[in-house]
Amino acid sequence: MKPPKCDLGYARIRNAISAVRLSSLDVHVWSVLLDDLFERGSTFTGALTATEIAWMERSVASLEQQRQIMTRGLLRFILSLYLEVVPAAVTIEFETRRPQLLGDFDKSLRFNSSTSESEAMFAVARNREVGIELALQREVDEEMLYSSAQLTPGERNLLALMPPGNRSTAFYRLQARRCALAKAKNAELAMAATAGGGVTHWAPLSHLSFGRATVGRWTVQDIDAPAGYASALAAENDDWQMQHIRLVAAK
Repeated sequence: MKPPKCDLGYARIRNAISAVRLSSLDVHVWSVLLDDLFERGSTFTGALTATEIAWMERSVASLEQQRQIMTRGLLRFILSLYLEVVPAAVTIEFETRRPQLLGDFDKSLRFNSSTSESEAMFAVARNREVGIELALQREVDEEMLYSSAQLTPGERNLLALMPPGNRSTAFYRLQARRCALAKAKNAELAMAATAGGGVTHWAPLSHLSFGRATVGRWTVQDIDAPAGYASALAAENDDWQMQHIRLVAAK
């Protein structure tokens, strides 16, 4: 099922959806096509710092840098809906592995973000750590398959037997789950290899439909990403439900 769409306008979004009311059993996922915002950038500058605005206006700033800056502004915008302040008032420490709120804000909010090419996704929860990963799928050839340090021997062998199209889908879905879990745990991306070279049971390659799996105190769930992307959400425990909102540029 496609996520509901909502205009990226501060007043409209607050009045149009209930997503800003976040219970302890909810995890909210927000997604947006970044390039749709550039034409309407002047209406979005209230969520950027003076330094970020200066970078956006510099001709030497690459498209990737501009997207990263826009992602930071969008994160402030989204968090401001929960904190009930204007986006410019939201201060975030971005230099740590896991970004966190600064100042006298509601510290029960936990959040994470991921950007890949022109798409961005954000996860927000209350009193539980979350991680989100978004990856643009490319063709996975044998060299890429055997050079990946994040695959177990069993996963590598199974992928090698798949048709190229299925192999790419499986590879990136597996990587999205693994990266989301690493972000939620605030840990380095680990192989999670087994002694027998088997497949990690929380991300089985044979299960290519959207699914949900739990390992230990963590649960990983696939996200309905745009065509050509793979995405996954990871959060503590298994008592939560995901709500996905697709942001669109305000007209």
